[in-house]
Amino acid sequence: MGGDTEDADTRVQPLLDASEATEKAHEGIRIDQVGTGSTAKGPGETLGEDFERAEPISLPLTLLVVFGAVIAAGVPVLLAMSWVGAAIGSSSLALHGLPSTWS
Repeated sequence: MGGDTEDADTRVQPLLDASEATEKAHEGIRIDQVGTGSTAKGPGETLGEDFERAEPISLPLTLLVVFGAVIAAGVPVLLAMSWVGAAIGSSSLALHGLPSTWS
């Protein structure tokens, strides 16, 4: 098969079909093809199918991990802010109960 090796896997199907037809026509003979197009076609198709199956699973998991990490990082900040608010509130409550002799 002539041509560029970059797109050989898209042009190799007629040769694979001819090899399969010849193998079926002659029992006991096994025909295999080796080359850029024929060896790249199978794994390329399999990887494409695997990625299609993995996308619906991996995207929600990734988002869950990312947003879970953002939430987990925000918890200490919220706790610190609430403690600061509680400290200010308790100190102002204590100041209301004390006589105002400091003028």
